[in-house]
Amino acid sequence: MKHALYQTATFGIALAILLSLAPLHSGADHAPSYEPILPGRPISTDEQWLVLRPEMQALDLAGLPSYQIDATFDPELATIRAQEILRFPNPGAAALGEIVFRLLPNATSIYGGGSLAIQGIWRGAEPVPWTVSPDQTILTVLIEPALGVGETIELALGYELVVPRVGSGYKILHQSSAVTSLAGWYPILAPYEGGWQAPSVPTVGDANHFDIALYDVTFRAPTAYALASTGVTLSRFQEGDLSVWRLASGPARSFALALSDRFQVLTAQRDNVTVNYYALPSGPRERSPQEALQIALDALQVFDGRFGAYPYTEFDVVETQVTIGGYEFAGMVFIAAALRASGDLERLRFIVSHEVAHQWWYALVGSDSVEEPWLDEALATYSVAIYYEDTYGAGAGRSMVSYFRGQGGNPTGAAPGINVSALDYDSWAAYRGRVYYQGALFLDALRQEMGDDAFFAMLREYTREHRFGSATTAEFAALARQFAGRPLDSLFLSWFGVAEPGI
Repeated sequence: MKHALYQTATFGIALAILLSLAPLHSGADHAPSYEPILPGRPISTDEQWLVLRPEMQALDLAGLPSYQIDATFDPELATIRAQEILRFPNPGAAALGEIVFRLLPNATSIYGGGSLAIQGIWRGAEPVPWTVSPDQTILTVLIEPALGVGETIELALGYELVVPRVGSGYKILHQSSAVTSLAGWYPILAPYEGGWQAPSVPTVGDANHFDIALYDVTFRAPTAYALASTGVTLSRFQEGDLSVWRLASGPARSFALALSDRFQVLTAQRDNVTVNYYALPSGPRERSPQEALQIALDALQVFDGRFGAYPYTEFDVVETQVTIGGYEFAGMVFIAAALRASGDLERLRFIVSHEVAHQWWYALVGSDSVEEPWLDEALATYSVAIYYEDTYGAGAGRSMVSYFRGQGGNPTGAAPGINVSALDYDSWAAYRGRVYYQGALFLDALRQEMGDDAFFAMLREYTREHRFGSATTAEFAALARQFAGRPLDSLFLSWFGVAEPGI
């Protein structure tokens, strides 16, 4: 099942339709304040390696796409003016005549309420033409001459972002009086998998399917603000009445930030990882930020032992106004500030540990979060049961599995089972029941079938094999069969409705 607009077989037709519907723009159409600043500062792999733990520093970073972003935030207007320099090596087997970006703030769901407007695009010193899809979420940059196999292009994009103060999204791109959350705040490359993958932004679920890249970000904001971000802060200095942060991501699927003049920052160390908890002001009846920090520390330790090494030297948990409990990014997660206010310790444990698990099942091992969302969400949900088991005892883990069963129910045996697309849902309850909870129950059934030794060895190999890459349902199923040492047809039939899921 594929809902993506850009697929290999239909790409030419889709592009022709797009060009017929969308006006052609060029850098010459816009104000001279956005003239390019090329050549940009080269991305320093030495700086990028600072983000990675020693176990990860054998990675070859030289061939990754890279973003250099220079941005200024105006909290009074809730705007960001920025220029982005992208360096993109053609990963395919044919020349590319276009580069495709997502403009997520223009979506009516998830990021709803803001806007991202392109002011100009240049290749070298020359403006290049581009089109924007009718829904304003797909930016296609036309490349002439085409980018040859193995060649690298450097593009500069000037843009302006309006951050929503109200809206219908998850408030992961949002400004409130307490905190500004910046997810999807820049033009980001669509994944290239034999063709550009640019599906609709779903009503529920995630639009977080992106390839690994390196980010070198310079961000300016008033001096009163503290900043949390993907990666690490290389430096902070004053420039007039602004603070200027230099930030490096390491290999990351996207780059997110949060700013507040109210953050209380708690810091702890666990296995050479610095864990920061950014708490918003709380009342006397709310749980202590220290409790939430301890949950993150414990979960990080459990998953590090069960699945393989956490990749980064830093991990940030940031309280924001996110409306769906939490949201994952590379090296950082947003947690709803209201969770501590509610006083519900079990809900706080569930959300924090679930989002920590996404550092393995999203940040480290990617998958198509629109077309195969169970791959990261079911794994992150079942990881909560593993966290409970290892932290509070086997009975606590089984109680969590019983909770999943009460929320998700038993499989029907009908295809596609748990392997559904987020685009087929507009109800969070239905989507969560199938993808999160039934998906977690499948993983528990797989564990019972394989036994603990084989099951956790399989997950460690899955992590190692797809580290900073992207996995599919078919690849997960093949690895499960390999480590089980026998066919798993009846199990797959029960949960996916087919004996070979993902094929």
